[in-house]
Amino acid sequence: MQPSVETPSLESYPEKSGSTASSTPAVLGQPVAQARLDDVDPDTLGLLGAEAGGLGASMWEGTPRMLVDRLLPQLSLPTASPVLNGLIRRLLLSTAAVPEGGTQGKTNLTSIRLEKLLALGQVEDAWKLAMLAKPGRVDEITMRLVTEAALIGPDSKDICGRMPEIMAGHNGVEWQKDLVLCQLRAGDTTAAQLGLDLMREQQVKDDLFLSLINRNVLGGSKRLPQQLTPLRPNTLAVLRQLDLPLPRELYGRPDASLIPELLQSKAEDDKDRIALAERAAAQDLIDAAQLAAVYQSVTFDSKELASVLNGGEKDNPRLRAALYQAAANEQSLPQRLDLIGKFVQASDIPSLNGAAGVMLADLVFSVPVTTDYNVHAAGGAGLFALAGQPDRALAWLNLARGTASSMTTVAEQLQAFWPVYVLAGLVTDREYGQGMKAWLDYMMQKKAAQFANEREGREHVGAVLLLFSAAGFAVPEEAWLRVADVTADGRRMAVPSPILMERLRLAGAAKRKGETVLLSALLAGGGVKEVPLYVVTDTVKALRQAGLMAEALAFAREAATELLTSGGNNP
Repeated sequence: MQPSVETPSLESYPEKSGSTASSTPAVLGQPVAQARLDDVDPDTLGLLGAEAGGLGASMWEGTPRMLVDRLLPQLSLPTASPVLNGLIRRLLLSTAAVPEGGTQGKTNLTSIRLEKLLALGQVEDAWKLAMLAKPGRVDEITMRLVTEAALIGPDSKDICGRMPEIMAGHNGVEWQKDLVLCQLRAGDTTAAQLGLDLMREQQVKDDLFLSLINRNVLGGSKRLPQQLTPLRPNTLAVLRQLDLPLPRELYGRPDASLIPELLQSKAEDDKDRIALAERAAAQDLIDAAQLAAVYQSVTFDSKELASVLNGGEKDNPRLRAALYQAAANEQSLPQRLDLIGKFVQASDIPSLNGAAGVMLADLVFSVPVTTDYNVHAAGGAGLFALAGQPDRALAWLNLARGTASSMTTVAEQLQAFWPVYVLAGLVTDREYGQGMKAWLDYMMQKKAAQFANEREGREHVGAVLLLFSAAGFAVPEEAWLRVADVTADGRRMAVPSPILMERLRLAGAAKRKGETVLLSALLAGGGVKEVPLYVVTDTVKALRQAGLMAEALAFAREAATELLTSGGNNP
């Protein structure tokens, strides 16, 4: 349905004119510009034009350069939100005119963008962007960090071939390590040994990289050093070459740029590797295929698999791996749907907004939407809604609606997940008013027992109404009255900068896309659990006003899912 500023009654919702905005998040397209831009500010270079997912050449129009120079370096990435991570990725890759005004300091926007792309794990894009930059435009430290991160990726052979060119004018020890790594990969141990001798002459001591090469690569030791953190890309590259099981601490909080290679490495305990994959998928740092590959790589013998599937493990990453393997291999569609349902029950529902939801939706896609699968209809609709596939979700939703009158469980699932259907664009204007009344009745009466007290129930329902309003949906006056409560909330959350909050509101109203995205990630990146609700709702509203309607709805859907599943209120 199309968001509206009107205020209807609970029983009706007037038709509105205007085009319907898609609720599917924009897909990051393939680069459309991969050439240096001469005779213009070099910071304008990018990989994405507006037609390929970029935010547009004028995304910084009206935004002072000083503001961007001050705020962009402070942006902590990745955020807790896959939607915001996707928006920031597009912002960093967009080909666009630079913000207005002069710059201060020595760091240029290109270098900052490269640093932030690495923080998001976008190593390939960071490398491509660095190669577009004019010589000397990227500072040496940033260039080295990009090169090191790229050296552990699939294109490392091509990058090694360019190392002499890249290293021109760079003679530091860290560059020498990268060259030694390339030599080892090429099987040139003589050249690598010369490089090691040179570093030894430079009195490089107690270095983990050198220790691994001397003791484990050249010396043949199968025992890793006790201390492997902080983990650097060139160190991980050596560890990958050794192919030895890696300890738990490496999978705790690695840099995003290291995650893909860590997920392909052996782990002393597969639970750690799977848990890292799940966290990365929930933040949109890896895609559905990468998560599925991790699940499929876990080895179970038949006895262990049966034990896991029959409840031998609870809330365990290996349980989800076993369920996914079983579902992917199951030919019986009813049994496959049962296994997927168990996977959902064993998961944190908000995490399905990311790659995990897409992965599961891929398994359901071949299931025909027929009455043979009535019992799974509401769950299928919710799963496809979370996966950002509204057309498929609508087919399952219509089946669930036809089933609800005869199946109580389906009817309850429909009510519990109704806000997600709305924010996925699956509820028409005509259905909205009646649906709102039914959902309020359900949440405030039938589900009241799931909240600690009446005030908490009103708070949860009211929070969803605030998200509706921020996303542009009309909320009836009767609905506000039913949730109004003056009881104080005892929780304390960090109060964001009032100045940045006001700037966010102004940026959204003025349709300054770049500034709106940057401020949204800065202020709301911690997610609904960590930031005050008004920050989340103001972010949704600002994104909508700036013209990022699909992303506003997707972010609101993330927040609504988190709210609906807190306090034991699982759809």
